Amino acid sequence: MHEAIEAVYALAVTRMDVPKERIILFGKSLGTGPTVGLAGRGFESAGVVLVSPLVSGARTLCDTSKVPRVVMSAMDRLFMPSVQLISKVTVPVCIIHGTEDTLIHIDNARDLHARCEWQSQFPALYVRAGHNDIESKCKEEFVQHVRTFLLFAAQRITDNSVRSADA
Repeated sequence: MHEAIEAVYALAVTRMDVPKERIILFGKSLGTGPTVGLAGRGFESAGVVLVSPLVSGARTLCDTSKVPRVVMSAMDRLFMPSVQLISKVTVPVCIIHGTEDTLIHIDNARDLHARCEWQSQFPALYVRAGHNDIESKCKEEFVQHVRTFLLFAAQRITDNSVRSADA
């Protein structure tokens, strides 16, 4: 998955000449792992949207209350370590999660949001939906939140461009 997302990013930037500041990285569910991985490893973009994100593959598979913290931290590194990479993301992060999600508990989204650097935090959206019906069950809220996020990310780029030009 990491190779695939890097290949798509490279294709967009090199072959399609998409400016990096016009790219929004998007991941849903399992796809949030490679998305956070790409952003956390410094691939430039305007922002990151995570829908029904998981903190790590290990935390999704086991009851973390029964695993010592040091062991859990080691397990996090094995598969989808979003919990360890999210703090390295320097662009705005939009997190959307369903409160009725029985596949990936909403605490995953809350934990990731709390670990975002303050410059990257954008208000999270928690809606009354499950794992696969957020976009259909809460369409208006979803679209409005993403639209607001895109405007926020675009304004941040404009503000940074003005600051760079003034320097």
